[in-house]
Order: sequence, then structure tokens, then C-alpha cells
Amino acid sequence: MSSTVRTPRLPLLAPVALTLAACAAPRASSVTSAEPPLAGKRVEARRGVVVTSAADASNAGLAMLAQGGNAIDAAVAASFALGVVDPSQTGLGGYAVGVAWLAKEKRAEVMEAMGQAGADPAWGRPDPQAPSAPAVFDGGDARQPRTALVPGFVSGLLDWQAKRGKLTRAQVLAPAIALARDGFVVGPLNHRLFSASVDKLKADPEAAALFMPGGEVLKVGDRLVQPKLATLLEAIARDGASAFYTGEFARRVAEKTRSVGGLLDARDFAAYAPAMRRPVCSAFGRFTVLGAPSPVAGASMAELLQLAERSGLTRMGDPTRDTASAVRLADAVRVSVADRALLRGHPEWAPGPVRGLSSAAFAGTRVALVGQPVRDTLARGDAWAQENVAVEARCAALDPYPATARPASSAPGDADAASDAFDHEANGSQTSHLVVIDAERNAVSLTSSVGVLFGSGVYAEGIWLNSSGNLFGRGERAPGRKPGSALTPTLMLEGDRVRFGLGAGGAAYIPTAVGQVALRIAGWGQEPYAALQAPRLQPSAIGRALEIEQGFALPVYGALRSHGYVATNRVANLQFAGVHLFWVRPDGVIVGAADPRRDGVAVGY
Repeated sequence: MSSTVRTPRLPLLAPVALTLAACAAPRASSVTSAEPPLAGKRVEARRGVVVTSAADASNAGLAMLAQGGNAIDAAVAASFALGVVDPSQTGLGGYAVGVAWLAKEKRAEVMEAMGQAGADPAWGRPDPQAPSAPAVFDGGDARQPRTALVPGFVSGLLDWQAKRGKLTRAQVLAPAIALARDGFVVGPLNHRLFSASVDKLKADPEAAALFMPGGEVLKVGDRLVQPKLATLLEAIARDGASAFYTGEFARRVAEKTRSVGGLLDARDFAAYAPAMRRPVCSAFGRFTVLGAPSPVAGASMAELLQLAERSGLTRMGDPTRDTASAVRLADAVRVSVADRALLRGHPEWAPGPVRGLSSAAFAGTRVALVGQPVRDTLARGDAWAQENVAVEARCAALDPYPATARPASSAPGDADAASDAFDHEANGSQTSHLVVIDAERNAVSLTSSVGVLFGSGVYAEGIWLNSSGNLFGRGERAPGRKPGSALTPTLMLEGDRVRFGLGAGGAAYIPTAVGQVALRIAGWGQEPYAALQAPRLQPSAIGRALEIEQGFALPVYGALRSHGYVATNRVANLQFAGVHLFWVRPDGVIVGAADPRRDGVAVGY
């Protein structure tokens, strides 16, 4: 049973007691004498910057930099803190993928810790509890225990920090432990997400007591204390990943999952292992783009940038006002959405043409579609033909993701059911992203998630188990498999120095939102926070529908309609992806910025 105490609402940037005491962060400061505009959403700093979805998590990461930690220490500390304070979207029961730039070694690496199906043969059969339509942001989902895969979050992050971090595991987990033990203040977004998920919260008596004491969802200004989660974090700090993946904890979580209809077994936890991969690498003007390869969508975002450059879009005006530019942008995004179907699974069971999809050569075969009248359906291309094209010299020097042999089942026209890639993710608003850069210019871009809000709805031993089983497409479920996803953590270099880091939460909106923000900053030279504020658009490869945020000039809407799109206007909100970023200016000042669509906070020193 939790203890819930009503407290006055605290200011947005007020850190928990931990960051004021044992893990005190350096005072965030601007390099200018004036406070940066929109304090909390944008920061300028000389040494390091942390941007996450929550103030407490940003301060946790900054505290690690203050203690002499590096970007990976800070990213892992912030991720665990997010698992406490952003429980509907990420957490220890979820999964994570991150890209790191190691400045001294002048190399990049990708940590992949997607969820994994267990050994039960039932994983190979359709999920009888699967909803008939994709989950929507209305909180109406019941528990879906057969979507709960073995979580990769804890294993992947701890393994990465042990190999690349400078601090102890106890130091890195201390902020999360304090936030779980002492509580954090519930803000407007958490209250909204809790309210939208009442059915899931009520499904488990223990969860209901924690998040809905007295039968009411926690209100803005309440303090959420999570003692079981604190106990688990303390055990992980003491014993490492074994505290999560073996022994009594794994047994109890598996028993709870099976008791409500899930398929996990304690042996499935013990068998889990994360993966380290080489980055997908491409060129964009003077920048080198480093992303996460399959099973996530770094190559898809790289294709969007390639199309923008080769179609002349980067030499046009701001699409917010320029009608021709807006039409070309919508077309380039649509082509990338169609081609994302080429990365429909995990490389262990459905390898995709990562190199081909991200190549200039493949963009050259697709660029003619940019500017053509909108077709009812846009079929995906065949990037396998470019899979063995030589990478650019700047990428070759970075040992990028290797070429993949074309599997027999990947001939053009296959997988029509996956032609609108990641459609099963399309209506989600979930996932949490963070970026970190330290004084040595090591950098991390990391995305984590529990799937849809509160994941599968299975609450066990202080954690929400993910719903990443619903990332499998039709016919893709099988024992031992990991699914693919639209996560798009990204870093960009200029020469051998990291210049830009970004990524987003927002399901299938992630690669397109990341690409549009990257275009605005690295392509059109826009100020980072202005690029985040700018309206975005999201076409579909099937049909003419185009979701478009308010903020475009009225003639833009008319031009898009004349081109053949059926535009649906949307108010900018968290579902249209929340992008967080840092940008290193030529004068060495780091600009950190958090998307105004979400509760993100940028801090620096």
C-alpha cells in the first residue's frame, strides 16, 4: 500500500530533495546574462546539457555530470528517473534504444534492448485478447497481458553504463531511488495521462491504491510515492540486473503475468540479453547522420533527409509559409512512410535493407515521386537493390551497420499487409526521449517506452509491464522474437565532432517528426526551439489523408489540397510526437530544447 500526501503544487523546475542534497546538480545557468526565453523549455550552456520529459529526470542526469560522470551515466540515471516519474510512458518494465557518440574514441555505438517474447509455444499463435483496432489515446484499453514481453530496459541500460560509464551503479540509480521512495509531485500531463488510463489503473487493486487513492486519480500537486519500486531499485543498485532477471522478483512477476492470462515465465527473464549494434550512417549536407538501425527506424528518417536534399527541398523556403515547399515536404515524408515497411521486423528474424534504405542511391530512385500528384496508395520501393552500394567515405571511417544479405522472402511485392509500416503504432502517444551531451562532447540520444499508456496494463512488483507484443504484425508472433519499432534516436556530426542530438516519443509519428525538426535546423538553419515549435504534418502511404498541425499559413492548406491531399487539421499536442534535442553552436554554446507539446525540461551548466 502506498502513502499519498496532498501537497501544494511546486514550480516546474523544483528538484526533489535528492538533487538538492546527496546528488545535488550544479546550478543551471545560461551563458548570457538574461534568462533564456521559456525557462525550462530552452537552455544555453557551455559544458553540458540534459533534456528529458520531466524536470526531476533532467536534474537527475545533470547531477551525474556534476559528480564527474559522462553522458552515458547521465542518460542512464535520467532514464531510470523517468521510469519513476513518467510511469505511463516508460519504465523498468519497458524497452529502450540509444545511440552514443564516444568523443575520445571518435566512434558511435547503438544499444538495443527491445522486449522479447518468451519460450511458450503460444507466442506463435494469434493473441486472442488483441484489440480489433490499434489502441487509441482515450484510456479505453483493458489489460492485454499477452502483449507483455520480457523487458529489456534494465538489462540494456545497466550493461551500457557498466561498459561506458564512469560512475558506480549505486550513484547512477540514487536519483531514481529517492524519487520512488520520497515521491514526486504530479503535474498536469501526468494527471491527464492517469485520467485517460482509469480502466487500466482500476484493473489491479494494488495499482488502483497507488494511482487512485480513495477512488480518484491523483491530482495536480499530489505526491506519488512508490515504495515497491524503491525497494526494487535498491536491489538493482546493490545486485545489478540479476535482481530483476533472476530469483524471486522474476518469479513473482512471471506468476502475476500468467495469473491474468499472460505467457511469461521466470526462465524467459533469465534468458534475456540486450544487443550492441553499429549505427546506420548517412550524409546530409555537411553533416553525418548517425541513427539506430533495424529493428528501429533510423534508416527511415535518413531516407527522408536524403529525399529532402535530392528533391531541392532544402533550397526552398520555410514550409510553414512557402506553399511549394510544404507540398514537397509532405511528399517526401509520405515516401519515407511507405518505405518504412522495408524495416518491418527485427534483424534476427526479418532483416531489412538498412544500408539501402538510408543511401543516396535509393533516394535517387524515389525522388521522382516528390512533386507528383498524390496517388491513392503509394507502394514501397525496393531498397535491396542498393544494399551493397558503397557508403560515403565519412561513414566508412565510422564502421557503420553492415550490408545485409537479401532474404528469399523479401522480393518486391511481399508483405503487402505491412505496406503502411508500423500502422499498429500509428495512434499511440507514448514513449519518452532524452538527449545528453557532456563537457568532453560525449553524447547520447535515447528513447524508451512501455508501449501504449501503462503498457500491457499488468502491474507487478512495482512496475508496469510493456505492451510491445502488439508491435508484431500479422503472422509475426513467435517464441523468442523481438519486435521492430518506430523509435528514432539520432546524433549528427560535423567532421568528427557531435553537433546535434535529437529523438522523440510518439509511436509512428517519431521518425517523421524527428526528420522534420532535423530539416528545419540542419537544412534550413532555423533556431532549435523555433524548429520544435513549428507545425508538423503526417501523411499516410495508404489513402490521401494528411494530418497537419495548426500554424501553417492558410495558402499552404489550399496548396496541399490542390495537390491531392485530404488534410485534417490538428491542434499541436503530445500525440504528434515530443521531440527533445541539443544543438552545439559554432561558438561552442550548447542549446538544449524541449518540445512544447509535452512536459519536457532542458537543463545545463
